[in-house]
Amino acid sequence: MFSPYVGEPSILKYGTTEDDAFILIPQYHPGYDKYDRQPTEFRQVLLRTWMVTNQIFSYMVDATEKSGPEESMTICESVIQAYRNPENPLPEQLKLAKANLDKKWLQMRYSHLNHQKNIQDQEVSVFKNGRVYMLWESPDGIIERVLIHGFTALIPVDSDMFRSIHFSENGISICREDKSVIKCREGQDVTWTKRQIAAMSNAEVLKRMWTFHTETPWTESILATTPEDTSQGIR
Repeated sequence: MFSPYVGEPSILKYGTTEDDAFILIPQYHPGYDKYDRQPTEFRQVLLRTWMVTNQIFSYMVDATEKSGPEESMTICESVIQAYRNPENPLPEQLKLAKANLDKKWLQMRYSHLNHQKNIQDQEVSVFKNGRVYMLWESPDGIIERVLIHGFTALIPVDSDMFRSIHFSENGISICREDKSVIKCREGQDVTWTKRQIAAMSNAEVLKRMWTFHTETPWTESILATTPEDTSQGIR
């Protein structure tokens, strides 16, 4: 993901000596705004990344005028230190602008999905590789994009098929419009058990979702009553 690096100055070297250092500031290409329809949040990020660039340039000019025959690494380090001064409001302004843009892009990309707090039996996106995407607005108001790595042979790929997410005491299932659990090509229910959920890389957000929708506290004792999964379709 490129967003975390945008507008964040870092020191690199084009050679092997300390005098080969320079400051790199990644930026979004302005053509994204000129030739494509982007939200106003994108322009806010563009503006602030150029503000960062101008500020770094100003610090660099001051540092080179005041310094003697110092190596470029020393100069670059002093510039970065000046930029990251706690009294400089620009880094936090850029961070906020990027967070707003990421949130807006998520809303645009998954505009067909429901992203309210209660997404029980709401539509999700299922891709050919078996991954399931959904949006969830957590109780604290944060919209999260949630990914479940799933069944490699999930279901017949049919763009017209309605697929919904369902949270139950058994775990998390993908269901049809009539709320029956979909079966994958191998014949098993498309359900992730609580044991499988606990082993996932994004287990914490999935646990919060399960707890919210089932109104059942998640404790480690839950796993003691969860049957072992012997499925070959889960990766």
